[in-house]
Amino acid sequence: MLIEGKDEQLLIGWLGKSTFVVRNRHNFIPQAKLTAILPVLAQQSMTPPV
Repeated sequence: MLIEGKDEQLLIGWLGKSTFVVRNRHNFIPQAKLTAILPVLAQQSMTPPV
């Protein structure tokens, strides 16, 4: 779910049993690439280092 606010955008989702929230300041990541990039960043942040 993508929520757009005045100053930032939030992507809320889940991977398995874990829920994540990713924040983006407006125009930091272009809108066209936002939904492709944020889930990848969320997955990386939840993956333990090898």
